[in-house]
Amino acid sequence: MTLEEHAAQLKKEYYKENPDADKSIEWFINAESNKPTGINDYKLDARYADDNVRYCPKCKTCWQNPSGFHTKTEYYENFPTIGKEKMICKRCSTNVQQD
Repeated sequence: MTLEEHAAQLKKEYYKENPDADKSIEWFINAESNKPTGINDYKLDARYADDNVRYCPKCKTCWQNPSGFHTKTEYYENFPTIGKEKMICKRCSTNVQQD
């Protein structure tokens, strides 16, 4: 479905529910605000990674605490470290305590 076809379909659906006597463009504003944002989801994913992934200077890997459906700490090798918060990971902190 092209963008024009999608806009026409949204307009038709909107006018069924909300007749427009004064021929305003309110249907377009509402359609644009309710448009799926799947195209820009990668930007949100990058922000999420910057906020939740940390860098361990001891083992030189990035790691992330469990959240959502994850049940264990995730470790990432070959992961960009620029801008990541430096914090000792759980593996290294337990090794330090045992020594």
